[in-house]
Amino acid sequence: MSETSISTVEDLIAVAELTDVLPFEIHAERKVPPDPKPRGKRVHHSSEMNATASRRDGKLLLRLKMPVETWDAKLVAAVGVTYEVPEDLEIPDDVLGEFIARLGVMTAYPFLREAIYSAATKIRVTPPVLGLMRPLTRDDFKVTDQSVE
Repeated sequence: MSETSISTVEDLIAVAELTDVLPFEIHAERKVPPDPKPRGKRVHHSSEMNATASRRDGKLLLRLKMPVETWDAKLVAAVGVTYEVPEDLEIPDDVLGEFIARLGVMTAYPFLREAIYSAATKIRVTPPVLGLMRPLTRDDFKVTDQSVE
């Protein structure tokens, strides 16, 4: 079978099909004793995201992990998003990076946000409300055939 090539992220979006969203990790830990409670109505929290991706057997898997720390808890959630693509499809690294940044992360983020909120609720700490996800760019990822670092 000959390889099919694409040149834009729009081409990849046209052939990719979302097939699964899977939790990889959900962790909640109460701080004992908690940090001093912040003043005011808004609960302050810190968070950062890490993303990895792999491509095998006609599937793209994006794994997004977010640790969140609030005044009373440490929370972690990791979610995987799987897309099916033609096996013989040749995807340039820059197109894959842009796909991950524009579509993959935006697909995973609501599931990640819900997992963080639910984990906090289960251990009866103040659940953080994570804001809107700001768009990423393909420069936020280093793409190889097997993974995004």
